[in-house]
Amino acid sequence: MEMLSPVPDLRSLQIVAAVADSGSMVEASRQFGMTQSAVSQAVRRAEAAVGVAFFNRTSRPLTPTRAGRILASRVLELNRV
Repeated sequence: MEMLSPVPDLRSLQIVAAVADSGSMVEASRQFGMTQSAVSQAVRRAEAAVGVAFFNRTSRPLTPTRAGRILASRVLELNRV
């Protein structure tokens, strides 16, 4: 049985940041050349790995939670380095 890593992989974190930045899993899927379903799964895996929701799923466009905003800003900052 595979155990979840306590730290999501970098690509999943980049996907979360792209969704937070665009407010859309569809737009993030275009950026990464993935299906919307694959983006959604990556976001859920990242959330499960850390035990925190990154998005408020009750509104459209998707809005990041405080944790999602913090994560997105850090990932975007790392991408600039």
